[in-house]
Amino acid sequence: MTTGQTLVTEQTPATEIELRSISESIVHQLNTCDVTEIGCILRFIVGTRIPDGHDEIAKAWTKRAETIGWPRGEIDVLGGILRQKKAAEAKLARGHVWEKIDLEHLRGLLNSLDYHVNQGLSSGGISDNPYIQEQLTKMYEFLLSCKKG
Repeated sequence: MTTGQTLVTEQTPATEIELRSISESIVHQLNTCDVTEIGCILRFIVGTRIPDGHDEIAKAWTKRAETIGWPRGEIDVLGGILRQKKAAEAKLARGHVWEKIDLEHLRGLLNSLDYHVNQGLSSGGISDNPYIQEQLTKMYEFLLSCKKG
């Protein structure tokens, strides 16, 4: 899951730091940080929008919490990660609503609408043209059906 990129800093010119996604960095820190840093990392987790890797973070935290004997409930890390996972899944689902559009059908509706608009323009008006109204209604109904699906 690593990005494959490295960063060379001025402070450590001989050391390359592997660049990771936010979730990979969190898992890495949970697995390797000193016990005294855990509280800071946990506050970072619950206060940061994490787009993916929720299951890996939860697994890493559960393992680390058992290892160090972290008191349950002090910081609700698992609850925070679960809420973020649900929010990310809901956002993803909302973003995919429109993927079900039949592009050929949409192209046909647009071509028909374009044809009737051009015909209406050449005959002097489009606002009262029943064919244009019909095509706009079909377009509207089609788009509503895609959004519901």
